[in-house]
Amino acid sequence: MKLRLSLLGVVVGIGLAGALHAQDTPKDHALAWNPYATAKAGDWAAYAMDDRGYASKHRDIQSVAKVDGDTATVEEYPCTGKVGDTDHKTWTFSTKDAFTIEKIFSDKENTVTVSDLATTEEKKTVGGREFACTKISCKASRDYAGHKGKFHFEGTLTVWLSKDVKAPGIVAYTREDVRKRGKSTGGTPPHDMSRDVEVVGFGNGDKTDWGTKAKALKGD
Repeated sequence: MKLRLSLLGVVVGIGLAGALHAQDTPKDHALAWNPYATAKAGDWAAYAMDDRGYASKHRDIQSVAKVDGDTATVEEYPCTGKVGDTDHKTWTFSTKDAFTIEKIFSDKENTVTVSDLATTEEKKTVGGREFACTKISCKASRDYAGHKGKFHFEGTLTVWLSKDVKAPGIVAYTREDVRKRGKSTGGTPPHDMSRDVEVVGFGNGDKTDWGTKAKALKGD
């Protein structure tokens, strides 16, 4: 993300580095279900993001470009953008493998390590709709390595996931990201990078299953 963080990348991805607590391994963090297990080409979900550290609010769309065997290729770009833009990102996810919180919130520039993870089932209301959710709360550290320098953040992450939402299944998340200056090098970001995210619509292709219609999002 330029240094504009993407939805899934805190940002979304596949890598995991750094040691976790001996009793707190990625295997222990596996969700009971994989948000991409039922993914179909054309599925999309749109999100409103409030990056408090940058005083920036924007919307992004994440869509499934294709499903080939057990692999889903996923794209993300601003609602007002298009494939090929600077902010356009692409990832691949397994539709079969166990899904972990690390896989949701890491990418080639960001490595997220979580600990003290707790999972509960609860209801979450967003946009006037109540979703049955798996709520995940944990401590999270993030190492960013990009063209702006290297930065280390520590904080907390709370995510609400629902099978009723198209992949990535995120209903909402809140991240409190505190920059640890002694472990960071580079000029930006000079501050913390906390974020609040909520789903605003989802569907397939031009069809909207719930929330803001795809065409309206594009013209936002």
